[in-house]
Amino acid sequence: MTGLLFRSSLRGPRPLVLITPALGSDKRAPAIASLCHALCHEGLSAAALDLPLQGERASAKLSDRLMRCATRREWGESDRLLWDEFLRQSALDLGAIRDALAHRPEIRAERIGCVAFEPGAAAAIAWAVRDAHVRACLPATADADPARIALDLREQLA
Repeated sequence: MTGLLFRSSLRGPRPLVLITPALGSDKRAPAIASLCHALCHEGLSAAALDLPLQGERASAKLSDRLMRCATRREWGESDRLLWDEFLRQSALDLGAIRDALAHRPEIRAERIGCVAFEPGAAAAIAWAVRDAHVRACLPATADADPARIALDLREQLA
């Protein structure tokens, strides 16, 4: 799994927010960078992550197909299998990165949040609601207000 870690300049362990990009995007998208900076300004750390078939993990054929799956109502069996595998692998990856970062001294392991950009937020949201370590999870769009999201998460992870 590839990602970028943004740390708050405040001293001591800080809550962590895992951020997943929209399908067809990646961890370096402008909306994600803006959100990471807003979170750090509010005293939170942030990890911008590429899920399977995103960013550095993209596949010309499968990434496009996954995007089509996320935006249509009717799927064939192969589409359903691709989507199910994306959800499964995303959950494994998010749990692994949470575990890896939770051991860092600057992270408050009991205060984990998640922001999942649409389309494709279902993968991170499905993981977050099943993970006891995650205290907050918000869906977002590219035009969401990063300052508002950061304030909401600061309150929820306090």
